[in-house]
Amino acid sequence: MKPRFLVLAHCLFFLGWLLAAGCSQKVTAPEPLALDQVSSSLATAFQGAKVELQTLASAAAGAVDTQRYDQALLALQSLSTQSGLSPEQRDIAARAMLTVNQELAAQATTGNQAAQQTLQQRRMDK
Repeated sequence: MKPRFLVLAHCLFFLGWLLAAGCSQKVTAPEPLALDQVSSSLATAFQGAKVELQTLASAAAGAVDTQRYDQALLALQSLSTQSGLSPEQRDIAARAMLTVNQELAAQATTGNQAAQQTLQQRRMDK
């Protein structure tokens, strides 16, 4: 009876230790990129990636460069859902998307209809 109890006690202790160790990790939200760093960051992160990923990253960068943030957001959303992204690529895509969202919000407050429609559509899609 005692050996079973000791085994069970050890298992419960080990399980509790695993849970405590896993819960102690801090997860922070990614920081947006500076607007002037989006294109170069995307180019660097997706250099040597699959052609499809490079195409989406290039489309997003081009849209940011021409201040077409509605198109940039669509390209970044598509890019971020692709399988096979490295952690660095996923991080850069997420940070670029945050930056583009900030720019869209700023444009929407100044009356830009395309920005307002894009943000409204995004809210409806959630």
